[in-house]
Amino acid sequence: MTIAQAILESNAKGRDGLWHWGGSSLFRLAHNPFGIKYVHRQGEEDYGELERETHEEIDGRDQVVRAGFQIFPDLKAAFLTHATLFWRLNRYAPAIVVVTDWRKFALALGPRTNLRDAEHCGYATDPAYGPKLIGLIERYRLDDRRLLGWIATGKDPGAEVQKGT
Repeated sequence: MTIAQAILESNAKGRDGLWHWGGSSLFRLAHNPFGIKYVHRQGEEDYGELERETHEEIDGRDQVVRAGFQIFPDLKAAFLTHATLFWRLNRYAPAIVVVTDWRKFALALGPRTNLRDAEHCGYATDPAYGPKLIGLIERYRLDDRRLLGWIATGKDPGAEVQKGT
């Protein structure tokens, strides 16, 4: 899920007209592959804010708004913040309760449909956010633990690389 979110959030159209993972200015300038908004919490390190235009779905329409995004000193700090974000903020409870089912987790990250919506946490305003994550995970086999282990370690698990094993 984390890799899929980094792919989706850091994607940007290059000069060649193609989309590139890690191509967004937010990724390149702020080491922020997740589009994490800027909030300074007392007692936490403050690396600053980078203001950028972003697309948000507001009242059913795609709108460009300016927002402040968190600057991180490096990708390690961004990934650590992302990993703890879901566990320390109550707003992400709809995703945490289904954390063992990555498809349900992805769908729970979508926007709240109303104030009583207990199935979504509003990580994203795009109603297609969850399906986009699911598509990336399936397309790049990010749910295949053996394949991810191969990528992480460089050790070939052999010809028996199978989904979910």
